Amino acid sequence: MSTAQLAAVSYLARYSGHTHALYEYQLREWFSWCEEYGLDPLVAVQRAHVELYIRQLGDRGLMDSSVVTMMHGVRGFFRFAHIDGLIPSDPAVYARLPKVHRDESCTQGLDRLELIRFLQVAQTISIHHGALAYLLGINALRASEAAAVRIEDYAETLRGHRVLHLVGKGNKPATMPITVPVLRVLEACRGERTSGRLILRPLTGNPVDRRDVYRMVARIAKAAGIPRHISPHSLRHAAITNALDAGVPLRDAQILARHADPRTTEHYDRARGNLDRHGVHFLTAYVAGVEPSNSQSVGVSHTVVGLPIDSVRSGVRSAPRSGLKLMLESLDHSRTISSDQKVRVDLTQGAPESCSNRLNRIIEQPLHRLNQGFEARRDQSGKRTSHGPGNDIADVERQ
Repeated sequence: MSTAQLAAVSYLARYSGHTHALYEYQLREWFSWCEEYGLDPLVAVQRAHVELYIRQLGDRGLMDSSVVTMMHGVRGFFRFAHIDGLIPSDPAVYARLPKVHRDESCTQGLDRLELIRFLQVAQTISIHHGALAYLLGINALRASEAAAVRIEDYAETLRGHRVLHLVGKGNKPATMPITVPVLRVLEACRGERTSGRLILRPLTGNPVDRRDVYRMVARIAKAAGIPRHISPHSLRHAAITNALDAGVPLRDAQILARHADPRTTEHYDRARGNLDRHGVHFLTAYVAGVEPSNSQSVGVSHTVVGLPIDSVRSGVRSAPRSGLKLMLESLDHSRTISSDQKVRVDLTQGAPESCSNRLNRIIEQPLHRLNQGFEARRDQSGKRTSHGPGNDIADVERQ
């Protein structure tokens, strides 16, 4: 066994299941590429070789995300070979990978009505289809997790909740509550049994595996009249997206999905592209209507664009569309004011102030006061000797 093969075996020994099979395939592709070009897969590799391999993966028609995934096993292979002292440096650590810009998950999920329809139709096929649909669509289980659920896993009651114990991705244990509708379906599927796998094949009575779960989901989707391809992950996707649409906080949705990184959960948030909830509406209303904290000292009244400050602040805190509505009302009112008096304010001099001048005053006034404070501190420390008006700290604070 060569040094590269020994390093590959020791690296793959860290993983099991689907991760082991995926990384084994990726290393097999890397070894084949090196053999084609007469390179040792480990010792004689430089960063330029890794860059060429990444380029060739892209030339084969793989998407950028697929190229990044194909390099997971290769980069880990070199990283641990460097840790074990088999190579002096890691040639893949600084290899440039394509950037993947993805704001939302590309999985074809189900909206609220489709999810309801899916759950209803699943119970009409068989009790096992119904239990599978609820575990996937309500508890957001993965296909392998739902297939592995045993009757003993949800027999415990914890702090007044019936809970389900499972081992998730990466052998991570998890505990989640079971709601009454889900428990009712699971109990119907259990029947008189007291142990063993919960979901069985309706015809043979044997426990289902991951492939059976895919076939059962496809049958339910066809019976429900859903025209597009639906997989078990589509049900998990539907559970997370509908939870976010229902107003579940991101942290709680992350716990439901059992994601290690909240950024992964953010990809499921379909409301991120909602332009009616964009922060620019609230910022526009805030800038157009809210005075700085020292507005009383400069004699500015609390009426801006015909809207009282209290109404502006209450509008900003209201429903998601209030920011857009408030901005439109402000723009409609400003059309009735002359162009040099876009903002209606009353200064101590009684002269109206234009919009640009007012914004400049709001921005520059804190900087002017800050500079005065620095000047006063320099005078007290003896770095300057001028004692003109406004150089004393007390004078600055009284302004």
